[in-house]
Amino acid sequence: MKIEVRTKKGGKLIKTIERKPFHNGFVGNFVPHWVRYKGKEYLLCGGIDSAYIQSKEIEAYIEVEDATD
Repeated sequence: MKIEVRTKKGGKLIKTIERKPFHNGFVGNFVPHWVRYKGKEYLLCGGIDSAYIQSKEIEAYIEVEDATD
């Protein structure tokens, strides 16, 4: 899955990476998905529902502190 890496401040696009999202349980009826990037886990933002399962292109991104993260 293609995932954009953006800065937290300003949302500047740093790059696009290819990752497989994963989850570690439920929060109520919400299933948060995570992505590993440079040895850290980041919460995946954007649409990750049946579109991911059906292999449709969706907007998905993670936010890092700055371009060096």
